[in-house]
Amino acid sequence: MPQSQEEWAEIANGFASKWNCPHYISTMDCKYVQILETENNCSMYYIYKGTFNTVLFTVVDAHYYVI
Repeated sequence: MPQSQEEWAEIANGFASKWNCPHYISTMDCKYVQILETENNCSMYYIYKGTFNTVLFTVVDAHYYVI
C-alpha cells in the first residue's frame, strides 16, 4: 500500500500514461473460480449455470500489481 503522496502520484501517472485515464489510483479486477461442492455450503456458492463458484476480487495499479 502506498504510504506517501509521491507514491500515490506515481500510480496516478501510470494510469494517465498507460491507459489514458487521469486521476485514477486503482482499479478492481475479479475472477470467477469454479469450486467443488461440499456438504455444508448449501446454495451459498451455487450459480444458475449449475456449478459452484466463488469470486476473487483484487485492487490493482496500472500495471496489474496488487496494491
